[in-house]
Amino acid sequence: MIKRLANDKRGFAKTHPDMQDRVKAVRGTIGKQTPIEPHPARQTRFNAALAGI
Repeated sequence: MIKRLANDKRGFAKTHPDMQDRVKAVRGTIGKQTPIEPHPARQTRFNAALAGI
């Protein structure tokens, strides 16, 4: 996104703040992100679904 909008001053790039600025603005609100472990039953279903691939 940074590469595609770097020099574009039209459309989305014109009407929205820079991506890094938006991330900084919400980081305080959402706090630190921690990984979520998948539920064992869901992982079992996922593994079964992909077993033949």
